[in-house]
Amino acid sequence: MDDVFSVDSGSTGVRRGRLRRGEHPKCKCRTYAIISRSRTAENPNRLFFGCPQFKEKQGYCDFFVWFDEIFGYLVDDVVERGRLASVETCVGEEFVAGSDYCLEERVKQLEEMLIKRNEDSSKLKKDSVLSLFSSVIIGALVVVIMFCIYVVVI
Repeated sequence: MDDVFSVDSGSTGVRRGRLRRGEHPKCKCRTYAIISRSRTAENPNRLFFGCPQFKEKQGYCDFFVWFDEIFGYLVDDVVERGRLASVETCVGEEFVAGSDYCLEERVKQLEEMLIKRNEDSSKLKKDSVLSLFSSVIIGALVVVIMFCIYVVVI
């Protein structure tokens, strides 16, 4: 599965460009999009991401993208008495029938990805602070050496 993908014409409100697969999208308002369920005849119970301001009808953007385009899931019978009835995960060209367990596993995977990304981000911040500190020390040493040379020459 690619990390970055183009959004197909079924999605609206998404700027021409790319979204990251498996990553919670942000709408044009720069806030995390919320997940809602389609109530149309063409896409009954299909999950999608939309602007969180949409339900308030004030100052919302028209961001919209299908959940399965981001996470690679095809959702069948999503709601059955308020519970997830069945989920199919696309694996190559085969479809593996799943249940709540499948969704729980995906949530665990996403949580692990988030933890790893946060750890990587923390390490990168520490490395860049250390690099900046090293650069300042080296710069100060160069200035001191140049000053000493200047004093000796004069």
